[in-house]
Amino acid sequence: MAKNTYFKTLSRFLILVMILAILPAINLSAETNAYGKHNQFLAPILAPAPEDIKIYTAGDLNNVRYNLNGSYVLMNDIDLATWGEWEPIGDFSNPFRGDFDGQGYIIRNLTITNGTYQYIGLFGRAIGTAVKNVGLEYTYINISSPSFSSYYAGGICGYSIGSISNCHNTGDIFLVFPFTIDIYSFSGGICGSSSSGKISNCYNEGNILAAFVVGGIIGVIDSNAEITSCYNTGNITCAAGFWQGIQISQAGGILGNFNSVDGSIANCYNTGDITADVTGGIVGVLNQ
Repeated sequence: MAKNTYFKTLSRFLILVMILAILPAINLSAETNAYGKHNQFLAPILAPAPEDIKIYTAGDLNNVRYNLNGSYVLMNDIDLATWGEWEPIGDFSNPFRGDFDGQGYIIRNLTITNGTYQYIGLFGRAIGTAVKNVGLEYTYINISSPSFSSYYAGGICGYSIGSISNCHNTGDIFLVFPFTIDIYSFSGGICGSSSSGKISNCYNEGNILAAFVVGGIIGVIDSNAEITSCYNTGNITCAAGFWQGIQISQAGGILGNFNSVDGSIANCYNTGDITADVTGGIVGVLNQ
């Protein structure tokens, strides 16, 4: 009887030790992979500055284009399903130069099908900005009738000289043009192109079908741009594009074309399928 009691006590002790050993790992996972109001962000989200301009509605979000130098903070999720065609904020002549903090909220059903926008995304062209802590769901970007000889498309931003951090996109992006037209385009789940910019703690789960150069996170980077702690799970397909008679089709799980001598990519991974003439699990083409 005493022997049975001993073994029962020992068994209970060992089970308790095993449970205590597992608990820290569970807590650590929760702390490092579930930030924001919907537990969908990769990094902690700090409180916004009290003077930031608050965005509550789709109308408020649209009004950002009328003050391109402001600092904005999103106060709740926004659904653009009834808004119709979204006009990207900022273009070549008047880029967005402010800051945008999504505070862990989601913008849903952003739709762009108008080929008269050269810089395509929530933001079209952003310079010297910090865009952070915002997610895009059910994004639908589909451009097939071009008006320009070049396009830059991403869920968050078409072209960026600045930082994009702690953002994600789960919607689809399509930019496929007739083969007979000379057009170059750079497309990515987060950003189309970046020069001297930084992208960190971002991910893409949407599928991308585009021509010329495509990346799961970003199409092309120049200068000393940096990509850190990002991942892609969407399928990437790059159709052949033509520029001055040359056929080009380059795609990478994170980056389509690394056109930089002093840029860097660190702590990134891809699990999506990649289809193009020239492909890479992380980088499609390395031009260093």
